[in-house]
Amino acid sequence: MTFLPIRLYPEEIPLSVDLWLPKLMNIWMKLDQSKRWEKSIIAPLVQQVSLANIGYVNLQPWYPEIFNKILRSFELQVGEAWSKWRPALAPISSSMAPGFIISFIGGERPEAQEAFAYLEQMLDAVATYVHPSNHGKWTEKLLQFLDTLTQQFIKRIANERHRNKPSWIPLPPVDRQITEADIDRYANLIQPLAMTALFNKAGPHFAANILQFLAIARPKKILPDLISRCQIAFSSLTEPHQASSCIYALVSQVSIILSHDVSDETRLSLIPLLQDLIPSIDINDQSKANWVLYLFDYVFTNSFLEDCSSFIGDDGLSNRDDKLVRQSMMIEDLFWSYWDQKLKYISACNSQKETSGEGSQVQLIKADLDTVMHVGYTPAIAACGEALFEPLLRKIFDYCRQNVYGDTTAAFMTTNLVQSLVVRDAEKTLSLFFPWLYKNIKTIKKENPEVITDEFHMDIELQWSLIVLVDLLVAAGESILPYMDQLTEILDIVKDIRIVTGIKLVCKLHSYMITTLSGTHIYRRNQQLATLKTVDRSVPSVTRWGSLYRVKEAKGLLGWHQPTQPELDMVVKIFETRLLPCIEKLNEMAENGVDLVVMKQQIAVIIGCLAGIMNNVKFDHGEQLPTVEGYESVLSDKSYTLKTTQQPYLTEKLAHFPQKVFHALKNVLSKLEEEKNISDHRTMHWILLAMNFTFNFRPKMFVHFPHHVDHYKRLYGLYRLQQHKKYPFAIIEVRVYNDLVCKRPYQYDYNYFTQNHLDYLNIIVKYAQSPFTRIRKIVQNEFSKIFKCKTVTNICGQHMQGRHELFLENITSTLESQSSEKYQSNDDKPEENGAASGDDVEMLEDASKLDDDALINLLVNLKKKELADAKYSAYIDRLRTDKKLLKAFQNATIRKERESESEKMDTTELKNCESETELETHKTLKGALYLLDLSKTGHSYTFLAHSHNYSLCKRIWPLVLKVRCDKKSVNDLVMHVFKNIMENYSTMKFDNSLDNDVLETIKGLSVLTLSEDEISASNKRKINAAVSRKNDHQALKRELHALCSDERLSWTRRKLCYTLFAKFMVRLDTEIEPADVELLARELTNEQPKWRLGAFTYVQTVLHKIKRVRAREYLKRDEVKDLPTTEKLLFKNSFKTEETWNSEQFYSNRSHLGYTTWTTTVKKYAPIDEKNPSTYPKCSEDVTEVEQPLWKRITDPVWVATVIDQLAHWDKNEKNHESYMRQSNCFFINLFRNFGPESVEPWISWVEKLIDHTETRSVRVAIIIWAAIVTCLNHWPASKAFHYQKWAVSILDRAIAGVSEELKGFWERTIENFTSSRDIRQYAIIYDYLLDTTRLLQENTSLSNEFRLTLLRKCVSQGISWKAPEFRTRIFEWIITNPSVLANDYHMIRAAVGQLIFSTLIWKDQETVGADHPFAHKAIVDIFHKYEKVETEEAKNIFNTMLFTLNKIIAFGLPGTWKWLGVLLKETGQAEFSDDSDRDKMTRCLVALAQSYQKREVVAHGIDVMSECALKDSWQVRLTLLKLLQRVLFRNFFLNQVHSAKIEKLVFGMLDDSRPEVRECAGRTLSGLFRCKVIKPGDEQRIYFTKKLKEGKTDIERDSAVLGLEALIGSAPYDVPKWLPKTIEPLCQAASTSKASPSKVSAQRALREFKHTHHDQWEEHQHKFNDEQRHMLTDILVSPSYYA
Repeated sequence: MTFLPIRLYPEEIPLSVDLWLPKLMNIWMKLDQSKRWEKSIIAPLVQQVSLANIGYVNLQPWYPEIFNKILRSFELQVGEAWSKWRPALAPISSSMAPGFIISFIGGERPEAQEAFAYLEQMLDAVATYVHPSNHGKWTEKLLQFLDTLTQQFIKRIANERHRNKPSWIPLPPVDRQITEADIDRYANLIQPLAMTALFNKAGPHFAANILQFLAIARPKKILPDLISRCQIAFSSLTEPHQASSCIYALVSQVSIILSHDVSDETRLSLIPLLQDLIPSIDINDQSKANWVLYLFDYVFTNSFLEDCSSFIGDDGLSNRDDKLVRQSMMIEDLFWSYWDQKLKYISACNSQKETSGEGSQVQLIKADLDTVMHVGYTPAIAACGEALFEPLLRKIFDYCRQNVYGDTTAAFMTTNLVQSLVVRDAEKTLSLFFPWLYKNIKTIKKENPEVITDEFHMDIELQWSLIVLVDLLVAAGESILPYMDQLTEILDIVKDIRIVTGIKLVCKLHSYMITTLSGTHIYRRNQQLATLKTVDRSVPSVTRWGSLYRVKEAKGLLGWHQPTQPELDMVVKIFETRLLPCIEKLNEMAENGVDLVVMKQQIAVIIGCLAGIMNNVKFDHGEQLPTVEGYESVLSDKSYTLKTTQQPYLTEKLAHFPQKVFHALKNVLSKLEEEKNISDHRTMHWILLAMNFTFNFRPKMFVHFPHHVDHYKRLYGLYRLQQHKKYPFAIIEVRVYNDLVCKRPYQYDYNYFTQNHLDYLNIIVKYAQSPFTRIRKIVQNEFSKIFKCKTVTNICGQHMQGRHELFLENITSTLESQSSEKYQSNDDKPEENGAASGDDVEMLEDASKLDDDALINLLVNLKKKELADAKYSAYIDRLRTDKKLLKAFQNATIRKERESESEKMDTTELKNCESETELETHKTLKGALYLLDLSKTGHSYTFLAHSHNYSLCKRIWPLVLKVRCDKKSVNDLVMHVFKNIMENYSTMKFDNSLDNDVLETIKGLSVLTLSEDEISASNKRKINAAVSRKNDHQALKRELHALCSDERLSWTRRKLCYTLFAKFMVRLDTEIEPADVELLARELTNEQPKWRLGAFTYVQTVLHKIKRVRAREYLKRDEVKDLPTTEKLLFKNSFKTEETWNSEQFYSNRSHLGYTTWTTTVKKYAPIDEKNPSTYPKCSEDVTEVEQPLWKRITDPVWVATVIDQLAHWDKNEKNHESYMRQSNCFFINLFRNFGPESVEPWISWVEKLIDHTETRSVRVAIIIWAAIVTCLNHWPASKAFHYQKWAVSILDRAIAGVSEELKGFWERTIENFTSSRDIRQYAIIYDYLLDTTRLLQENTSLSNEFRLTLLRKCVSQGISWKAPEFRTRIFEWIITNPSVLANDYHMIRAAVGQLIFSTLIWKDQETVGADHPFAHKAIVDIFHKYEKVETEEAKNIFNTMLFTLNKIIAFGLPGTWKWLGVLLKETGQAEFSDDSDRDKMTRCLVALAQSYQKREVVAHGIDVMSECALKDSWQVRLTLLKLLQRVLFRNFFLNQVHSAKIEKLVFGMLDDSRPEVRECAGRTLSGLFRCKVIKPGDEQRIYFTKKLKEGKTDIERDSAVLGLEALIGSAPYDVPKWLPKTIEPLCQAASTSKASPSKVSAQRALREFKHTHHDQWEEHQHKFNDEQRHMLTDILVSPSYYA
């Protein structure tokens, strides 16, 4: 389907789309259930065809089904019952629905009008789901659908009416193009939904977008209603959230309101609306205040504010312009009211964090925040005329003087105003602000000089002066040149600031000053020309607001600041006078000692200066280092930089400064290392950040939008759809700013790499392994930016030309020092002091010969418990008798205790020292590992992955694996390194030479061709690289071999080694050696379960690599002449003789193979005979050296017994043991597949012994070996295969008789695995046994009988498929004819039979599969007829059996399933209030029936069946039927339209039911039908029910009429149609009767619900009722009051 033609010319459609689209649609419409490929393939394909060929492809025959699928895509919750079952899966994505609909509607053709009618019906059905009070998970999906639908509708209009470029997609025919009537119809349909959704919890943005796009086409219809709704919301005191939503919607409409297409009332309503909103700029409601400010910004962006009163009475003005001029007299009051309120708002924001001292909070300078210039822009300043600007400038200036802000939101907002004043008029702003700031700072220096040198507190007034000064310099350009002397004095004052906050401000001051002098900026100098498109004062400005421009028209209006030569000279002077002394100061500290605060002061100036020129100067660091020989750059093309007019001059004058700065910083760092003062992370951060700026490491496409860009995003989209290339001036300005300024590359040669770069990277590598965590984290972050991040300009890992070898040693040395050789396992440690050795015992025997000193020395070294031993009693007696000797012993004991305490203290200190060293080593190790990999960031660009060669891998990977550390963080890093690089290096190609076919293709496509010498040289280079890779691979493999044998490594490390080693084993371009197999095979019997499991997994890769493949050919399907037909692949042609088995060359191992088609490439096997090599060794002499390590084990009975015992006792947990056995089954399959029948014999006796074992674990072992033998026998000759099949049948027969509940599931999965992947013809003996119906239900236990039925079901569903229709027929006949099957007394048997019926029957079309198969529709009907003929108890059992079938079959949309509807309704109703275990199954059947795809004829049949069920005697049946009807009608909404009369009759009939439960449910069902317009509500229905209420003689008749009226008003829960007020009157009368009756209760309930749903908008709705109707409602709904 990928290559089907979609975009075609109209004349080509009959020869392409018309040939396959009807067939595809028929396949799509016949789907029984939602399929994944329906949503991802069919639906997108049909949508694209329909959109690309509007009017030329007709899908009208399938409109009901398509709209039904669209309605289902919203996954709406429907019905009052069975709520725990979620809606059926969406057949298509709701995002594709707009494309279908937009391609269907438009034009005068009948199919387009029919599609519009369907759209109206669908939106009527979902209207209540959009209301705010009906919020759910569907809300956002519905609103997004409406938003996308409207956008595509407007886009189609723009395409049909404003197309100005050639396009492959043809325009629709004239009679299928959208007409004005279509636009009106669409706007009338969508507008009410958008207005309702405006206050939805999902957010106003969807509704605002919808209204915005609707207003493009119909502004006179949309805007008046929106403005009216906004006025109501602004005056509401109880619903404040509505005001915010309305403001958001107005923001999108500002430009349209200012256009000339709107009505006079709409245009004139803007100023009063803004005037009413000014009080909303209040700090107490920040959300609303932000939206109001947002709205004012939009208005001011598109307007120019000046007094137009002089034009009043001008006869040349139109009526509308005259009104606008008169209204402009309000503008000045509006303007100053706005500013008064905004300044109050800013003052109230002064409650955020203040700057704290360095000692209390970490203050780190950040390049992205502090040195990148932000140009603020406030439209309210740009929009004011000259008469308003100077007072406003004075007002903001006075505000800045009267308030002092620190690091707060108020400061940011105020300085943003200052920036805007500079952009508006730099000279006037500077002349007013700069003298004040200069005087302030000079006064502080004179009167309070100590505040400048305070290290712990920043003077708030000084801080405020610097904040304002910094933002005053933004975009000032040459205007600041007259103030440079005063600015220099200020810089001399603030350079001594010692607190970090002040130092950061000094940095910004330098950065902004240099940037504004050397950079290129956009100015918006002439707001009048930009918004009015003229500077002609003879025209009132208010009449020309919102003018639009084409790009060429606006080109000359963009103001640019280009630096002049005096500005550039001033930049050079600043560098020489300010930066150069800082460099000298750093060099001085590098010799005499470092003062950290002074160092930060110098670095702040350095960073500010370098950041100011990084866009315009290419930094010079000397000659670049040569590239590594043989290294090929991964750069695809030459990098480019933005060339500016000032670049050559600045580069000549300033390019050498960064190199000087770097050397100075490097010297300072060396001095700090010498002083051992490198533990402070703040200091390291300053130094490394400054070094970073010396290289200009910046993102290649660094995008930084100004803060006001978001205001114009949706405006741009609006005008793009309305008229191409015609926008407000603000849009053009922002686009230019974004394209030419924000996205400019920085001045850096991406291939430039010098010795300074290498030194910097070595510093990074060194400190990234620091034992100090904060330093390590900071440096690692820098390393990741410059080395690993793919968005950075100079990605060293990609553009270093192989020079990473120059600093790699600094990383690997850490790993080498951490290798596992320095550690010893517990087994290798020397024994500690314990029991006496043999020599000691001998000494004790000769102790009687010792003198006094020797005796004392012996006894002192003994413990108290040892002295109590009887063998020392003689020596103790000797001490007691000799007082002198006893005294000497006591003194020796005291001396020994003191020595012991001193030794203990020394040991503790030593341990602490070792612990500290170990800690530092651990952190250093973490740093080295992080440098090799990105750790937890999950980035694929690792250090190893960049180099793409085995030389690094063989060097680094073993070092990583040898690391022995018990810290979890280190282990996690090692694991992450392993995961990231294993696939890269275990699958890397050795040979990467140029392919001849590729070269020929290149010659045909490219103008440039390669010469023969160039091709030869390239191939030679590739061959040498391949040889080098192979050698490195072998070296790495040997290293891994040694690591796998190193028992000192932990399990985790060795497992990684084994995993990578196994990856190398499976490579097709390397050979396996016997030692490799021996390494893995010896671990198969390891005592540790984890090792064993790994070995079982890894050996499988070896078995796969060394297996002997049966001779075969891979042929194209068209080339095979003797390809077997479908008939030949059936089970009836199974291999009964050895000749047919051995001679077969084609197999259908998968169910789809041979079923009318084969795969493109077909495998043709050689016959099994003596001429062709065997696929397994026939004897020991036939075993190869590589196979020998495994062969000698699997044929050794002792080894086999060991494996069996270990498998049986693998894990104590039964669930884990079952999982391990399934994994082991794969191992045995590969083992027996490789080594053939001879390898099976040692295991057979164990299977026969364990199959009847009492322990479940042992039986599982027997099962997996049995399954492996059965799975592999298709590779063996017929004699062996037949023999082992008979043996397998005998084992299975024993297992069935003694099966247990614990083993049944394991058996089932095992049978399923081998039956689903083998040709059925090869397993005739096993299938004949399993499918023998004479054996069914013949066992002694129900469990065994159920087990046999389950195995039969697995074979039918997995193995048989279409290949054995006779088996399916035989099974179904056995089920239908045997009286003890369907009506079995045992629950488990009934469940097994019910599931077997589902697996046996075929659901596809009979023509597709063949008439030999039993088909579902007829079978279900036959069983139903049998159900009707039997007695009650037997019928109950048959139904319970069929319940398991219906649970699965009922979702397939078969007519026969509706036969069971009456039974389901009866049984479900009876089981609803009981504990019946089958209740959920019955309910699931009904839900599936309601939610399944139903064809048109099936829907008609289903409605007839439901009509019959409505006449049943049981009220529970009727009640359940109504619950079902609610879902059925909505899920098949568009298929029910033709049956509305039957549906109406059905529901109206149940309104008169004798049971109140049924009547009430019928009323709710009827309300839903009214709401969805299945039955159209109106005066006709109102009159009918009113008449019925008046003429009703019984309570049931009157209650029925009231419920009908309740359904009518319930169909309009959120609005008041014309017929509704009169519907209220009979309800009020029924509710006010004095007699208690069901009709009174129903009427009161209906009126209460009406009040509840209409409460939010009652102020609007009440006007649609007359006074009498309102009084009637009040009397009923308002309780009487004593004080009334």
